[in-house]
Amino acid sequence: MVQVENTELMRRVVQAVLDIVRRRSSEDYAVVMISNVIRQLSAKYPVLTYVSVQNKQYKEIQEIISISPQINSVPTEYLFNPIRDLLQELTTSIGKTAGFFFIKELKETIGTPFDTVLDQIGVDLDSLQFQQISEKRPTIVAPTTVDILTRILETLLRTTEEATDREFAFLVLGNALQRWAPQHEFLRWISLKDPHYLQNDDMVIITPEMNTIAPEQIGTALQEILKDVNKAVEARDVFTLMDQYRTRLTTDDLVVLEAMGVHFSSIQISHETIFKQVMKALVNVLEKASTKQYAVFAIDLILKKLDAKYDFLHYVKIDSSRYTEGVDAISIMTTIDTLKPLDAGKGIQKLIEEIVKTMGDEVGTHFIDELKSSLDQVYITRMEQMGVNFHIIQLRQSFSASHM
Repeated sequence: MVQVENTELMRRVVQAVLDIVRRRSSEDYAVVMISNVIRQLSAKYPVLTYVSVQNKQYKEIQEIISISPQINSVPTEYLFNPIRDLLQELTTSIGKTAGFFFIKELKETIGTPFDTVLDQIGVDLDSLQFQQISEKRPTIVAPTTVDILTRILETLLRTTEEATDREFAFLVLGNALQRWAPQHEFLRWISLKDPHYLQNDDMVIITPEMNTIAPEQIGTALQEILKDVNKAVEARDVFTLMDQYRTRLTTDDLVVLEAMGVHFSSIQISHETIFKQVMKALVNVLEKASTKQYAVFAIDLILKKLDAKYDFLHYVKIDSSRYTEGVDAISIMTTIDTLKPLDAGKGIQKLIEEIVKTMGDEVGTHFIDELKSSLDQVYITRMEQMGVNFHIIQLRQSFSASHM
C-alpha cells in the first residue's frame, strides 16, 4: 500500500486544483473560489480547518497554500469524504461541461503516487468524471435580483462590521446609498434596518421593484458604493476590506457581480492612502541616516523642485514650521484621488528617484530595498499597478554608481 503524509496529499490536491482553475481564470479568482468552498465545507468537515488558501499580496503570507501539520494526526481514510465533496463542489461551481474537463485535467495533473493514494481511500476520479457526464441536476428556482442584492449587501455589512464595528458599517453603507441615489434612483428602494434593534439576519430590505432594473445598472451603482465604503474603512487604517469581502462572498455571488460589471481590481487603495504610506516610509528610511526633521526637510525641498513640472504634486503639502513632527507635518489633499493612476504613479516614481540621487551612490543602491521593506506588500503591489517601477530605479542608480 502506497503511503504519503496527509499534509502532502492535501497540498497536492489543493495545488493541482489551484493550478487548473487559475489557468482558466486568474490566481485571484482561483484563490477566492477554492477558499470559499473550503470554508463552506469546514462546518461539515472540521479537518478542513487545517487547510488554508490565501492571496500572497500581503507581506506576512509566504505561501498561497498552508496545511497545518495537525492534519497528520487524522487517519488518512477520514480524508475521503472531505476531498470527494471538495472536488464535487468545485466541479459544480465551475459548471457541468467545464467540470467534466476539470476532473479529466485533475487526473492528469495530480500525478503519482497521489492518484494511487486517492484511489486507496476511495476517491475515484473516474467515477467523478462519469458523474459529470451522466448527472441531471434538479430544476431549482433562480434567485431574484432582490435575493442576490440583499445577500451581497448583507455580506458587505458583516465584513465591514468585522473590520470596524456595527454602527460604523451601517453608517458608511447608508451614506453611500444616500450619496448615489440621485444618480441611481433605484437605490431609494434599498433601506437598512436600525443596527441597534436587529439580529444578524434581515439587515437589508429591498422592495420588489428592484427586480425590474437591468443588472448592468445595478452593477454601476454597486461599483461606486463599494468604492465609498472601502475608502471610509481605509480612513480607519484597514486596507484589506475588499479582499475580506471577496473571501466571504459565495462563488455564485462573485460570478453575478462580474456579470453586472463590478470589478474589484478597480476598487483599490486610494491615491491619498498610497501617498501617505510612501511619505511615511520615506521619512522612516531617511531618518536612519540623519534625523526626522532633516528627512521631512529633504522631502520638502524635492517636492518644491518637482512642483513646477508635475502639477499633481500640488496635492502634497508640508508645513515647514512642523518639520520636527516628522510625517505629521505632511498632509495629502483628498482631491488627489481625482488623478489618473498613471499620473499619480509618475509623481511617486519621480519623487523616489530624486531622493535616491541625494543619498549618494553607495547608500542609494540599497535605498529602494529599505524603502520596500518599510511598505506592506499591498502598497507595493498597488504602486506597481500605478506604474512605479522600483527595479528601474535601482538599475539606474546601480548604473550611475558603476560609472563614477
